Amino acid sequence: MLVKRLPGCDLWGSLPCDPWSKWQSVNVVRYGKSFAKKLKKRQDLSRVLLKHFFEVAEIVLSQGGHIAFEWPKGAKGCLLPELLAFMKRHKLFMAECHGCFFGMQSSKGRPMFKPWHIATSSYRLAANLDKCRCQPEKGFHHDHAKGNETPKTAFYPEAMSQTISECCFYPDAVFSRPVM
Repeated sequence: MLVKRLPGCDLWGSLPCDPWSKWQSVNVVRYGKSFAKKLKKRQDLSRVLLKHFFEVAEIVLSQGGHIAFEWPKGAKGCLLPELLAFMKRHKLFMAECHGCFFGMQSSKGRPMFKPWHIATSSYRLAANLDKCRCQPEKGFHHDHAKGNETPKTAFYPEAMSQTISECCFYPDAVFSRPVM
């Protein structure tokens, strides 16, 4: 395994969240048993991928690296017992950040609200990302990640990627504000 040859490397995990979307409950009612059966297979595959993340994460942590795992806030997968147990066992820090803070926009060019939850072994990463939340003024409205807008939210805005990278690759730097 490559990470065994890279002591001190960091690991970022982000699995497809659609099998765990709250909307899947609506889809099960709408499309019935055949949809529920397909959804169960997708959730089972997601659990296999999560198990593989845990295996690699254990190696990274044992060699002095940091790990982070992200799913959108509200994804039912965030409540999986195996994920919660992993987070508790490793005493991971939690952060929430919002896509609009990093410049995420809808197809109409308006700020798009997309909340992410990140569990990480890096206090520094968690502290910086947790500061990256939208604090709208009274009367401000976002577009939300739904319908045709949802697929583009599968990718992080460049500013978010930059913040993550700088927190990981400049360990001696101290940031008094989110890195952007």
